[in-house]
Amino acid sequence: QTQRAEDKYQGKAALIVKAGPVAFESENGYFTEGGPVVGDWIAIRPSDGWPIQINGVQCRMLVDEQVKLRIPSPDSVY
Repeated sequence: QTQRAEDKYQGKAALIVKAGPVAFESENGYFTEGGPVVGDWIAIRPSDGWPIQINGVQCRMLVDEQVKLRIPSPDSVY
């Protein structure tokens, strides 16, 4: 149980469940074309984003520029 709780603070993989209308369209971000979409797994820094609970599920709100890369599955990073 302790290890599961640690994911809240040290998790590096995230699933995109919602994106704003202009997410990943900025030329200043890492992705200018073909950025991640809802349903994609991404790698993030554990300290990035704003931790929030949505319907009892721990989530993290991010600015699109905080996404480091798209990954094939959550166990691709550790």
